Amino acid sequence: MTDGLLTLPVPNSEPIEQYSDKEFPLGQNPMNYEALGDFEKADEAWGIGSTKRWYGTVDETEFALYLERRGRFQSSLDAADRTMEYLQKKTHPSIHPFPDRARFWLEDAPLTQETAEHLWLRNMGTIYLTFSELHTRQLRLKTADDLRKKGLNCLSTAVGAAKERLPPSWRAPLLTKVIFMMNSFDSSHDPHVFLKDAEYLIDQMYAIKDKTRHWIDPQTRLHYRIAMIESLEVVYASIAQEVARQKTQFVISDEMLMKVMQMRLEGRSTDSIPGISKYDAALQMSLEHTYRSKIRKYMSQETENSEPYVALTHLYFNFRIREKNEEEIDKLWNMYKLAWEAIYTQCCFGESHNGTNKLGEGLKYLCHISFYGNVEQKTRLLEQLVRVRDKLKHLIQVNEIERCVSSVEKHLMDLKSGKISRTSEEGCIYVYSLKMAIDEDKELRKIMSNPLLTMQHSEEANYKYQEERRHEINVGK
Repeated sequence: MTDGLLTLPVPNSEPIEQYSDKEFPLGQNPMNYEALGDFEKADEAWGIGSTKRWYGTVDETEFALYLERRGRFQSSLDAADRTMEYLQKKTHPSIHPFPDRARFWLEDAPLTQETAEHLWLRNMGTIYLTFSELHTRQLRLKTADDLRKKGLNCLSTAVGAAKERLPPSWRAPLLTKVIFMMNSFDSSHDPHVFLKDAEYLIDQMYAIKDKTRHWIDPQTRLHYRIAMIESLEVVYASIAQEVARQKTQFVISDEMLMKVMQMRLEGRSTDSIPGISKYDAALQMSLEHTYRSKIRKYMSQETENSEPYVALTHLYFNFRIREKNEEEIDKLWNMYKLAWEAIYTQCCFGESHNGTNKLGEGLKYLCHISFYGNVEQKTRLLEQLVRVRDKLKHLIQVNEIERCVSSVEKHLMDLKSGKISRTSEEGCIYVYSLKMAIDEDKELRKIMSNPLLTMQHSEEANYKYQEERRHEINVGK
């Protein structure tokens, strides 16, 4: 509910950031105009921009993202180009007064040429990264890669200059380092070294968390210490997979992984694949040491039931957990229940970032937790699935939830009749989103085999895009 307007969530149509009416010069959130279908006024309001933009109407970041949501892609890219050109040429602190809107980020430090330049570089870096993602969504991979490098270069320059010219007691460079680390990991990095550096920054943020309550990541709408932990998913996965491969001398290829997913989709056991069981057991042990133990440590530093605590609880289940012990299943269910209820409640209010965007993940985690559950535990799972199907069908893939509900209903009938055992993978329940992941992988292969796409974009950019999308599909399944 916003100012008396009932707004229904529409997938992929909301701003990246969250805004209040007072942040717009016209005094009205443009999302209200969008909800009413008054796109003329929405154009005007987004064109003026919010007070979050340091340089007013010449910073068209919000307008460019709005145009993208409306499907006006070329106009969106044109607005992005205008913004980058103007900000780069005409807003450097040496030639432009430091904007009053940005003084908030001085973190109690005096305004000097050095502090102003540091914050300007950080602002430029985040804008370049935002437009890099915009170009990636339009499959303009070469341009996206170039903008990403420019953004990281701005952030890196700011961090380097801070070491030489700014006092170590100033908090602002810490946030700059965090934003840089959140966006810089790729296959050229040693994941162990990168993770050590990143966890050091996380510990630093925990040490001063009472002074940095305003450090909220606009995309996740969580504090940067939580957003950074979330961004390290690929690093944790790389290390866990490396350890599992070393212990078992087993390499799981993309093709084999897709075969495993297809077998699970059909309700067949994967034990027939040589080495897969040992690899999976080694992977789970590695994840417990590398990932889950650290998430528990961070949870212990948060106030129980607070938003960061709930977010970490959700992240705890990011990689597949399938416990066979019935008591352990109940413990995991009770642990995740708080995060699940928070997601469900946010979905009912139409909140996207910590609600609708996490609904599919939440359903998947519930399925994983209850995978080897008894009749009572799977009945409890079925109740939640039906609850979502009946109340939140407009937010999810209907075919997926129907497939999931039907699978659990059939599985319960077979369990009660004694046709299958509780811990058997034959005739197992369907895990929500598995079919979507398989279809997404097929679509990815189709995109990357397009010769026109390959010709238009650099081989490096194509490879990075492919690896990123594959990772999203494969990790934690």
